[in-house]
Amino acid sequence: MKNRVHLDLATASEAHRAELVARLTGLGARPVDVGQGEVPWTVLADPEGNEFCVLEPRETYRDTGPIAAVVVDCVDPRAMARFWGEAIDWTLHEVSDGHAVLRSAEGVGPYLEFLRTPGAKTVPDRVHLDLLPTPVTTRRRRWPGCVPWAPPTSTSARATFPGPA
Repeated sequence: MKNRVHLDLATASEAHRAELVARLTGLGARPVDVGQGEVPWTVLADPEGNEFCVLEPRETYRDTGPIAAVVVDCVDPRAMARFWGEAIDWTLHEVSDGHAVLRSAEGVGPYLEFLRTPGAKTVPDRVHLDLLPTPVTTRRRRWPGCVPWAPPTSTSARATFPGPA
């Protein structure tokens, strides 16, 4: 069963994509078929079965950092983009009946994408993400305590998580 929310990971080249897929499968990810057919990206599942995509290099995602987009399957992309755009004060980049794209007003970090998916509400969520808005200097609100996200300065970045050593 396909998850309603998934991550798209960015790559800089086909060699980088192949290396990333190899590294992720070495860490326990496995290829999955969610009905994607023949596509230029690779669909994997993490050790708990949460799907994510390793994208082919795309100019659109060159400055997002390792996470290109958080993708949400939904019934009405326009309504979701309107709600989340107002809720977190992000900029609408694209909208149609089938797809809507938001990004922080500063133009940094991953995109938030909504895809029209028939029956999306019948699929249980397995991934929950909390979105923290970035401070807004040119728009109407400022969010105290939030720091803007910046892409890593090195070519190889890894996520680190606090916890026991």
